[in-house]
Amino acid sequence: MSSIVDVNGQPLTAQERASAVINSRRVILGPNDELMAPSPKKYDMPIRLLDKALRDDWKHWHISLVDDLRDFRGLNQKARRSVQMNLGFLSNLDGIQLSTLANNIQAHVTAPEYRMALTRQAYEELLHVLTYDHMITSLEMDPIETYNLFMTDEVLEAKNKHILKMAGILGNDFTGENFIRALCANQALEGIYFQMGFKRFYVLHKSGKMAGCAQDIRYIQRDEASHLQIFNSMWRDIRKENPEFFTAEVMKDCKEILRVAAEMEMVWNRHVNQGGQLGMTNEITDGSIMFGTNGVARAVGIEEPFPHVTKDPLAWTDSYLKEHGIENNFFETRVLEYEDKSIEW
Repeated sequence: MSSIVDVNGQPLTAQERASAVINSRRVILGPNDELMAPSPKKYDMPIRLLDKALRDDWKHWHISLVDDLRDFRGLNQKARRSVQMNLGFLSNLDGIQLSTLANNIQAHVTAPEYRMALTRQAYEELLHVLTYDHMITSLEMDPIETYNLFMTDEVLEAKNKHILKMAGILGNDFTGENFIRALCANQALEGIYFQMGFKRFYVLHKSGKMAGCAQDIRYIQRDEASHLQIFNSMWRDIRKENPEFFTAEVMKDCKEILRVAAEMEMVWNRHVNQGGQLGMTNEITDGSIMFGTNGVARAVGIEEPFPHVTKDPLAWTDSYLKEHGIENNFFETRVLEYEDKSIEW
């Protein structure tokens, strides 16, 4: 191994060598020695998010869905169909994201701090897939029919095709600019596509139904919020290291990625609404999607696609991510961070 020397040709001390290695790190297009040394670290945010994820560990078998099946059976046919459509899409989405992380994003990340955080994220996407499966089978849905809903539902087919197209932005043509576009596509996935699916379960829970599913979704949404933070953090760090990637054209494209994601999500949710039920109307779902899209854009300095929307019609669902203060005892009995053991009610 060749020795590392300073500008005067003198060998560096161990501490100086470590500093040199840390300072040479880049989120992308940096040196990659495969050692994954987490300490000392250059990037603090991904390690903090990784530590939090490890503390927040949970499993899909922690929550019983026996009462949820009774509640589900008590819903009218249109509401039951809405739940199945919602789970059909959500279960597809986590599978797509698991593949995207492994085959596109992580392959190009050279900073060990981010590689470790993304590895944990991939595990959580797998956990979400298993959790949706638990929900689908516990509610006695046909899993093949539910997973493959995109084969029989043209609206979902179009939406999934678009998401898969966005997942392939990098393809075989890696450039820094395309990586930024790919980051934005992932911000759309985590911050736009999932969110209304989560809120639908909170609407059900507010009406006194399907508390176990709502708790599953609460844990999943907490994970997805951390995933969005990881992508936002990568965006900000790359912008410091490689500002030349953030051209006017790239930023325009990113705004369009978010806008189109919101439009696709609004079309899908109008379809799931089936004319309106369980307190969900097209006006409510459209407004909540557009408001959330603006928030995703603001977080990383992208121009808001829907500046005329300033309020979330479903703002009350934000309380489901708080550890305390929820009006229902179901949520007051457990905090969001807990050790890996069975939940006691």
